[in-house]
Amino acid sequence: AFVIEVNAALQTGDTISASATTALGSLTQATFNLNFIGDGAAFPADLMAYIYAPNGTCVVWGGWNINPVGNCSDVGTGATNSWPSSWSTTSSGFYSYTVNLPENNLTGAGEWTLLVQNAWTGNAIATYELEVVFEGAPLYCDCDGNVLDACGVCGGDGSECGGCIDSTACNYNIDALVDDGSCLYVDECGVCDGPGAIYDCGCSDIPEGDCDCDGNVLDACGVCGGDGSDCGGCTDSTACNYDPTATMDDGSCEFGSCEGCTNPLACNYDETATIDDGSCDFVSCLALGCTDPNACNYDPTAEFNDGSCDYLSCVGCLDETACNYDASATIAGTCDYESCAGCTDETAGNYDPTATIDDGSCEILGCTIPMACNFNPEANVNDGSCDFESCLPIGCLNEAACNFDSTAVIAGECYYVGASCDDGDATTVNDVYSEDCECVGGAIVEGCVDEDACNFNPLASSDDGSCEYCSCAEPVVDPVPYPLLIEASPSVMPGMTVYRFYVMMQDPSDRMSAVYGENNDNLSIQCPQGAYNSSLNPGWSAAGITPAFLTFFPELVDDSYGTIGLEGPASLGADGAEEPVLVEDSNEFIQSLFTEDGNTGFEITTTIGGSWFVVSSASNGLPDENLQVLILQLTTSGSVFGRLNYQVFPLGIGADEERVSVEFDGEGLFGLGSDGYSCGCTDSEAVN
Repeated sequence: AFVIEVNAALQTGDTISASATTALGSLTQATFNLNFIGDGAAFPADLMAYIYAPNGTCVVWGGWNINPVGNCSDVGTGATNSWPSSWSTTSSGFYSYTVNLPENNLTGAGEWTLLVQNAWTGNAIATYELEVVFEGAPLYCDCDGNVLDACGVCGGDGSECGGCIDSTACNYNIDALVDDGSCLYVDECGVCDGPGAIYDCGCSDIPEGDCDCDGNVLDACGVCGGDGSDCGGCTDSTACNYDPTATMDDGSCEFGSCEGCTNPLACNYDETATIDDGSCDFVSCLALGCTDPNACNYDPTAEFNDGSCDYLSCVGCLDETACNYDASATIAGTCDYESCAGCTDETAGNYDPTATIDDGSCEILGCTIPMACNFNPEANVNDGSCDFESCLPIGCLNEAACNFDSTAVIAGECYYVGASCDDGDATTVNDVYSEDCECVGGAIVEGCVDEDACNFNPLASSDDGSCEYCSCAEPVVDPVPYPLLIEASPSVMPGMTVYRFYVMMQDPSDRMSAVYGENNDNLSIQCPQGAYNSSLNPGWSAAGITPAFLTFFPELVDDSYGTIGLEGPASLGADGAEEPVLVEDSNEFIQSLFTEDGNTGFEITTTIGGSWFVVSSASNGLPDENLQVLILQLTTSGSVFGRLNYQVFPLGIGADEERVSVEFDGEGLFGLGSDGYSCGCTDSEAVN
């Protein structure tokens, strides 16, 4: 086996080739290992491969819609005859496929060539990183099992024709057939297998005496190729233009431009001067005057006190509130606070227009009592004018009244909605105060005013003797033998109520058997606000209410469920307790009510119907100490109503079964019957 590799980005129709020199008796298969990178349009299946053997034969494989050229044997080309379907994709990635090539006469010792083409007419670029592994039978050359090597030598090791086969190498061997890795190349300095431009000047060092590769030399300042001017200047440190960086004196020193007074205390000190010329002046800039800050004529610009300080001309009162305040004074004198004191309020009876300081003597007359209607907060002398009534509002002080006045202080008459009143109209009756606090009466309406009568008229205000009680009389309803008791209690969850349904038994040996419903006896349980079902009890019965969970999940105790005498698993009940069994049609109304949180109820009217029951031997079918058997618990935030059907075995005897149907609405005891009315002639002297 041998390998040929190509790596290229090819546009439509472009080709690339690579070769390997070897000997092979017969090429039997070629494995294509392709790392494909497409531009979003090209396929791996667009690749077409030509294989040329040393004996002059060739085959072609693959491609999409470009026909092969030349006389090579077509062993499978075109979109549907070559690569597997997984290659027909735009996805970049690694693809591998083995092409079997039996009976193709591809053989020989020498150069084997692989030519690859992007064989799709679409405008797409594909990058092929391709390795092809060629495998086949060896090329035997004698009876000893030897094969031809790449040089065509029987039993050879390929060394006789080895050498450098790269024509660009400086040791290229035109007679070599196999590259033995010995190729050498001319470096950038023209030397075969040379080290390259590794010297200061590339292919050579800097010539002796030069300072660079351009033939320059150092000047007197040590500058390569310089003219000696870089280090010239004045080297005399006393000169005005002294240059500390200069190493060669160029005669440019001068001493006049930097002369002047160099004493910082002098009036004419020159900070730029470096040579003192004796011109310093210490008198012309002196400032004379009073230097005492406490003096009237203090001069802040004076540097020397000339004895002129004055301490009398600026003495005066500095307090702006004093009668004799002097705005021009800077030294404190005596202040007067009495000569200008008096009442400064123009509204006061003792107002003094000459006073500038208010001494608190103003007399303001008025009512000084805060509770009075005419209280004057500015008055300080009570003139007896206080009024305590004129400003107090009168009105109803009771908030429950329809005429309540929140601003009233003195109690007035109160009116209440629905309270009797007189609207002054003789043609109206039942006058009462309305929501608008108006006295409104109703028109006189005659009719039956007895609420128990069949023809009671709620609008009637005057009884006309027409009441009758027989047309709507309900028939007498007999009580059921086993009534239904529904108890209601607050849930542990705010806003919800727990309803517990009990069947009332007559004897401790009576047995509760089943709750049922079908087309003749409809079963209906309604809770419009939705039933609460805990996710901790996934079943329809109380079997999932484990007492150990209640400490951590107290809401579990209020889960909705169907039961026969159990409030938890039968295993925790009395001896002989059995879990109830649920059977129902495909609607599964009963199971849904007791497992789906928020279920609003059901009505069973089908022939098959549904029921939950216990076997007749189950101890939980017997009543408790109150002669009650729990049959369901329902927790909701609203009401419950409907109709229940249940089967009871009196004294535990199934042959004497009682089937009971009871309608219910909310809490209470249902199935007690009603007396109704018994209508007929009540006159004992009548013939009927």
